[in-house]
Order: sequence, then structure tokens, then C-alpha cells
Amino acid sequence: MNRYTTFFNESQKDFKLIFFCASTMFIYRIVLMINFSNYFKEPLKTIDYLLACYVGLRFDIALGAYIALLPFLVTSFCLIYPSPRLSNLIRNSMLILFSVLNSIILLANYLFFIEYEDTFNQWIFGAFYDDLYAVLSTVWKSYPVLLISCTLLGAIILAIIIGRYFIYRPFYSFHFFDSTSIRQKLIKILIVIIIFFLFFLAVRGSIGPRPVQLKDAGITRDALLNKMIPNPYFSLRYAVKNFIQISKASGINAYVSDSDFQAVVTRYWGKSIPEKNLDIHMKKTAKGVCLKNNRHVFLIVMESFDAWPLLDAYQSFNITPNMRQLGKNGLLMTKFLSSGSGTMTSLTSIITGIQDVGVITNYQASSRKPFPTSLAPQFKRLGYQTNLYYGGYLSWQRIGDFCKDQGFDRVFGGGHMGKLPIKEWGVDDQAIFEFIEKKFDISTPSLNLILSTSNHPPYDLPVYKMGFPYHQIPQDLKDVYDETWPLKIFGHLWYSDKVLGEFIDRMSQKLPNALFVVTGDHWSRKFLNPRPDLYISSAVPLLLYTKQGLPYSINPEKLAGSHLNIAPTLIELCAHKGFTYYSMCKGIFDKDRIPIGIGRECLITPCNIWDIKGRYERISSCSKPFYTSEKSIRCIKDFYGIGWWRLMKGSLF
Repeated sequence: MNRYTTFFNESQKDFKLIFFCASTMFIYRIVLMINFSNYFKEPLKTIDYLLACYVGLRFDIALGAYIALLPFLVTSFCLIYPSPRLSNLIRNSMLILFSVLNSIILLANYLFFIEYEDTFNQWIFGAFYDDLYAVLSTVWKSYPVLLISCTLLGAIILAIIIGRYFIYRPFYSFHFFDSTSIRQKLIKILIVIIIFFLFFLAVRGSIGPRPVQLKDAGITRDALLNKMIPNPYFSLRYAVKNFIQISKASGINAYVSDSDFQAVVTRYWGKSIPEKNLDIHMKKTAKGVCLKNNRHVFLIVMESFDAWPLLDAYQSFNITPNMRQLGKNGLLMTKFLSSGSGTMTSLTSIITGIQDVGVITNYQASSRKPFPTSLAPQFKRLGYQTNLYYGGYLSWQRIGDFCKDQGFDRVFGGGHMGKLPIKEWGVDDQAIFEFIEKKFDISTPSLNLILSTSNHPPYDLPVYKMGFPYHQIPQDLKDVYDETWPLKIFGHLWYSDKVLGEFIDRMSQKLPNALFVVTGDHWSRKFLNPRPDLYISSAVPLLLYTKQGLPYSINPEKLAGSHLNIAPTLIELCAHKGFTYYSMCKGIFDKDRIPIGIGRECLITPCNIWDIKGRYERISSCSKPFYTSEKSIRCIKDFYGIGWWRLMKGSLF
């Protein structure tokens, strides 16, 4: 048997191994769907199950390819030495190993699913800190362990028998005759290339530009069904990855000294109190200067919404005209910082009221219940229903579960928004806003946190067909724009601004007393050239608008802030005098507040911006600078140190 014949026949067995592994996981998923079908909270259609099976199969094929990787590599050596003995030995060994481990893992995962209504996640690592005897004793009393053990042994034996029989022969036995013709050689080489390419696709679980990822699992409208999509191996992989990231958190000493924390607290709040409790320092009382008859608040966090297009220097490239216009009738701040460099890091800060410090807040055990500073519970105390609307998948970064843990009454994701085109990051912004209008209950006072998605790669919206007017950069910006980014990319910011403005206009007509608050989750990482300064690469806008007018009149150029100033500002605008609330920061209208904002390792004032590494820029002229560089860096580190302590150790110190 020549080498091409051996390789082709043995590689078929490797693909059979992939098929066997994927089929096993696929059947397990079907069992989960059937056995837990009464757990589904959303009315599901056939398309939901088909989508779940389709994406799940992609995970399963990738898993099978990983299992078959070593046998396939050995099979590849048959192109040099045509002996199938070693590849058969390794293939059978991998089959046996998979059958044993898989039976154990699927059983453990099934029991885990019963307990947590989820596949393996970060909470599995809690077992390492549990009383092992108590855990084993509970398992022994809760389940028929002997029967399960016998069933498990039978499943292992059956899997090995079926698997070995299945992979014993190729799908179809070929025999390539030795030939010196160029045509025959080219055919053989082409077949080899195709086989390697197919295996490459199997490993990725995708024929698209990226491999299958956890965010792909949020494709249906039911959160529990979405959790069944990644197989237990991928779920465990993501859990381990997140656990390692959390374990590698640099700790408080990256910012301030653990032994000097009392001084840090005193320095940050400017006062010393006898109780060593951070929450007492965060306690505040509303002054009662609030909006009249305000029953609805819309806090809209726009994807990658920059502040720089709102500056006078870029006015000719007017890609955010609605924000500009709304700012004229409300309050528009451009000296404003995001709390994080990504969507989730900023969102967790806005929701919890605690600065993101790189420890993956939404996966921390402390985030399983609301903090005193959390946004939703404080508004619920004011009588508001709290809603989250996100155009993407609720499984992404466990945003759905996280928001429920943090006290939101209702959570809606892209899967709830009807039969819409499935995109990389969710539905288009217009679909989000239309869904809210359709779903909205005017009679119930509400806080509505909205997270948009459209201004994000791959930037595939037909923005020119939608009316984006800039085919060329304006004349006065030609020296600034170097065509690193096509203008179409900036058209996505224009689109987001367009549908945002239309939404606010329609809703303010229906709800003239409603308050609209708009900010960006982080800067877009896109500028007219690849050399943005510190301010441009850090700042996002903050808009406050209500048709009835704000109860404050102040020049926004004299203000600065960050995401953590949003919650206290909203509470002050909605709460009666004497209402007690908690916040790391003061509201932007507080007369006793120094106008600064601390965000993504930066501090901004109306005049200057610094980062934690000491970079400094002057934004505008001031008669008297608010902060020196040394004081700014110290303030950033104190702020981060307090955030780390509250997240990782609690309120007491």
C-alpha cells in the first residue's frame, strides 16, 4: 500500500473519530434539552432549537477535532512512511481515553446542571474551598451512587465498543496506484491539501473569519437554552480561563499599600470617621433639587461613542448632529471618562457603582448580589421598575445573569427582539430602540439601561444607503485624515447617533418629563489618523436631556466627570430631599464637588487630563489648575485601591 493510499484511508478514520466525539456531545445536548425543557422561561419555537443545535454542533466538531489532533498528526507521517500501525494505536487510545473521561465529565456536568441550571462555569472552583467530606456526604445522600457508578461503567464499555467498531474502517477505501504522471501527482497533492484544510476548519468549528466562541452561544431568546449550547469541555475551558484571569488580579498593592489603607480612605474622602467601613464613607443624602413628575429615566450606553466628534475642531465632519442638538437643549459634557477600556468593564462600573480594577467584576463572587452602590436597587427604592435592554447576546460575559444579580427586574437581549438578522454582536441599534418602544409600559415608572451594539467591527452596515453624507473628508480636515480608516467606519457612529436622536425625539413626545442620559461605553479606537492624543483616546460624552428642562443651569465647559458620576447624578435628579443613597462619587451638579472625573486609569478636569503612568495633556486654559500631576496620579491610585478593596474584600477594613 503506497503512502497516499495509507494517508487517505487513515485520515478518514480520524474524521470518523471526530464524528463519533461530536455525535456523543450532540446527543448529550439533546438529552439536556428534553430533560430540562420545562425549565425554559421563554416561549421557544422550532427555530430556537435548530439554532441551538447548529451552534452547539460547531462546538462539538471543534472538540472532536482536538481529540483527533494527535492521531491525525501521526497519520500525516504516513505520507513519509506508509505504516498505519502507530496511527491506529494512538487513535484507539484516544478513543478509550475520551470514552472514559467523557462519561465521567458528562455525568458531573449533568449533576452540575441540576444544581446550578448551567454547564460548568467559574463557580465550579468553589469546590476547591469547600469541605470535601461534606460534599461527598451530600452526594452520597442525594443520589443513588452505586446505581450511577454501575451505569457509568456500562456507558464507558458501550462507548468503547461502539467507537472502536465505528472507526475500524474508513468511510470508503481508496487505492492510489503508483504513477509518474504529473496529473496523478497533482490530484494526490490536491486531495492531501483538502484533507488538511477540512481538519483545520473542524478545529476552528467555523468556516468564518474567527473560530467558534462563547458569545456565539447567546443566539436564542432563552438564557437556559443558550447555556446548553457550549459542550461541557468548552464550558470548562472558559471557566478555567476566567478563573486564571481572576487569580492573576494584581491586588491592591498595584495601586496602594495594604498596610496604609486607612490613610488612603481618609485622603480620598478628605475626612476620617471612626468606623472602618467603606459603605459608611459612600453614604449620601439627596438634596431634593429634582425633576418634576419624572417617571421614566433612559440611561443609554452607546457602543464606542466618542467625544472627539463633538469638539469644535471637528464640527465640519458632523457625524453626531443629534448629540450636538440635544446638548444645546440639555447638558453635553465632553470632559468625561469611561470607567473601562471595554464594554463590560465600563458597564459593570456603571451598574455596580464600583470602579473596574481588572479583576473581572462580573465574575466575582461578590457580584452575585447587589452592592449598596448598585444602580438598580437604589432606583427600586425610589419606586422605579428597572430594565436592561441589550442588542447582543445575554450569554456574552454573562451580562444577563450579572444584571439580574445586580437587581434588575427585567433583562432583554437580542434573542428577545424577534426574527432579526443575526450579526456578530447582535441586532442593529434601530431594532433595539423599536423593540423598547413596542415593549414599553408608560404607566410604570422605570429606569431603563440600554446598551447599543452597531458601532462595532465588522462595520458592515450600508451606511451610505442609509444617508451617510460623507464620501470625502471636509477640506479643513484633510491634513488630519490620513485614510487609515475608511469613512464608512465613521458612518457607523453617524448611524448610531441618527437612530438615537430619532428614538429620543419620539419618546420625549410621548413622555415629555422623561430624562435621557447618554454616554459611550468606551472610545471607539478609531480616529481620523492613528495618532490620537490621550484625551481623544480616553474621552466619551455625557448628555443629559429632558423636554421639561434640567433644574440646573451650568456651563458644561466647567464640568468634568466619569461613569461613576452618573448614578449619583441620576439619583439626585429623581429623589426627594433626605433620600439616602450610596456612591463612590458625587453627582456632577454637587456644589461641593471638585470637578474631576476618574476613569480608565485616567483623571480629567475641565483643563487637563493625566493617566496613571504620568502622561499629561492640557485640554483648555484655566486660571488655576485643579490638580498637579503628582496629586492626580495619587488620586487615581487611591480610587482604584478603594474599588479593589470593596470588590475583593468587602466594606470593612
